[in-house]
Amino acid sequence: MEARCLLSFPMSAKKGDVICRALLVEGENQVPKTEVSLVREGARLLLEITAEDSSSLRACVNSYMNWISSLNALIETL
Repeated sequence: MEARCLLSFPMSAKKGDVICRALLVEGENQVPKTEVSLVREGARLLLEITAEDSSSLRACVNSYMNWISSLNALIETL
């Protein structure tokens, strides 16, 4: 059974570019059993995750949500 999720994060184009580039490294070491697409579209960052099962999807969503939240906080601090 395949599980899929599409998340949209509103943010400025500049912040979206920075976060997208930072997370490209994580894409190389993806969560097992998942495929991830991360693109910036206008003032939104779009994250699409496809997984073999719901457990893998949940793990991947949690990882990317934490990374995006941490990067956003870091950018705001700087």
